[in-house]
Amino acid sequence: MRTIRDPEAAFREFYGLSSHRVWLDSSNAATDPVAGRNRYSIMADDSGSRGMRAQHVIGV
Repeated sequence: MRTIRDPEAAFREFYGLSSHRVWLDSSNAATDPVAGRNRYSIMADDSGSRGMRAQHVIGV
């Protein structure tokens, strides 16, 4: 297994071909005064045996 240290490269590698991908980035970890609050980012898509997708529609 190879290590990918660049978050954007990892996102492209794992989810780049998915049409329903999401990246919730905690990019302000270095500037947030609350230590450890923004340590994690979440990358995901709706593939796999437990994958799910929700869609919000206005006016239906």
